[in-house]
Amino acid sequence: MNDILDQARALVRGDRNRSYGSGVVEMERIGRMWGGLLDREPIDGPTVAMMMVSLKLVRATVRDNPDDLVDCAGYLLIAGDGRMHNPPVEQ
Repeated sequence: MNDILDQARALVRGDRNRSYGSGVVEMERIGRMWGGLLDREPIDGPTVAMMMVSLKLVRATVRDNPDDLVDCAGYLLIAGDGRMHNPPVEQ
């Protein structure tokens, strides 16, 4: 069996990419929607991915489901991809 990182990479680069498209693009879309719901500027995609990591970490603390850790790693991969394509602006 593959380890968590291999499983996450296979999902993000394979099945999920074929089903939903680029995770980076999807996180940007979610960020625009969340920004609208919160009546604020859009949330950048890598930050959305990190917020999803937080959600999965909370779930992992209340139940023993290995998928939560795989999803966590997948969101971290997407956050990293997003930062590589759109590095944060230094302030």
